Amino acid sequence: MTDIRLDDVMRGFDDPVLVAESKIPWLTSRLRGLGTTVKATEDKVLAAVEKMGEEFWPRKGDYMERYRPYNVENGVLTIPVTGVLVHDCSYTVRDWVTGYTYIFEAFKRGFSDPEVRGIALDINSGGGQSRGCFDMVERVKILNPGKPIKSILNEEAYSAAYAIATLGDKITAPRMGGAGSIGVYRMHVDYSGALDKAGMRITFVKAGKYKTDGNAYQPLSKSAKADWQERVDAIYDVFVGVVATNRGLPEQKIRNTEARCYLASVALTEGLIDEIASPDVSMQKFVDSVKPQQRNYSMTEKTEKGGSRTYTQEDIDAATAAGVLSGRQQERSRVLSILGAPEAKGRTATALEIALNTDTDPAAAVAVLKTVKVSGDAAEEKPVKEPTAFEKAMANFNPQIGPSGAGQEPGTGEQQKQPGNRFADAYAAMGGEIKKAG
Repeated sequence: MTDIRLDDVMRGFDDPVLVAESKIPWLTSRLRGLGTTVKATEDKVLAAVEKMGEEFWPRKGDYMERYRPYNVENGVLTIPVTGVLVHDCSYTVRDWVTGYTYIFEAFKRGFSDPEVRGIALDINSGGGQSRGCFDMVERVKILNPGKPIKSILNEEAYSAAYAIATLGDKITAPRMGGAGSIGVYRMHVDYSGALDKAGMRITFVKAGKYKTDGNAYQPLSKSAKADWQERVDAIYDVFVGVVATNRGLPEQKIRNTEARCYLASVALTEGLIDEIASPDVSMQKFVDSVKPQQRNYSMTEKTEKGGSRTYTQEDIDAATAAGVLSGRQQERSRVLSILGAPEAKGRTATALEIALNTDTDPAAAVAVLKTVKVSGDAAEEKPVKEPTAFEKAMANFNPQIGPSGAGQEPGTGEQQKQPGNRFADAYAAMGGEIKKAG
């Protein structure tokens, strides 16, 4: 793979691509570097993948951390979007290649991670495959529970990389960075002339009229070109729709760019980015923006002499703290005054109830405690109630009322012969007069 040819690369994608034409040399160099690395480390990587099994994110210190990084710092998860962007790849390898599967899985974990308050896309890519790109972008949008996303270009985001950048609530780029190339293309290489010169001829035996359309050993037929154009146009429509929706721009404005690669200053004018700033400055701003916010108020009041005084947040905080301390001291004094009152003795349960579960002041609490019967047993504490005349009389008698003495306790002598006579005595003691019938 170290001797990569452009046509091999383009045919290897097997689809219309989202790559800036000016970045084709970059694309081939990235893949060439990747090929050298994979050849040198393939056995080790495969062994690590097998060891991981179904666990997507490697354990800390694992060799595979460099291929599937998950880095959260200051509440921000940073997802690299670098190199050639490819479908059905769950790794990111330095600045050579990044898979859409890896990007999506990183987003998915970041959305569910309570430590992540925001997600930053660290982007430097000329683009990649169309296959899988837009579906991944759409899935991320649907999955996002509302966490802020910022796309930080370091330095470029062209074509597929720009489609991913539109996931950001804001997109920033450095002064010499770039964005755009909102377009699609597919390349056909015709070797037929070279084969003729070499005295070689290719013969296809096929079933299906269009089976060999677009092969490299014959000129591209009109029907094949029309089919390819139709597919490219369809993918372009999707691309334009994604950018227009995510950036809030008219579709025609996107089409008018004609897939140009813009320098940061022009990209800002065209609405493709939101700010020109270096990556480190952009990241620090994002970190600050997702920090738990502290309220910062000020208050101004008029003085007696017609002037005014402004209280800063520090003044307000100090006054609040002093007020809280004073309130605690006053509450503590109220509770101790109630519990320490002489009237609380023998009425502990009631005193605790009043002191801890009400806002009653000490004087009112003492008045309430005076109405409670003193008892050594807190469960028997009852309010003091002045007995009625009847209750006072009954305290000295024990009338047993009931027909023919029913309900009486067993007695002897005269009590059994004259049931109910104690009630009459009690009634008479209250000043009542009993008259006999007849």
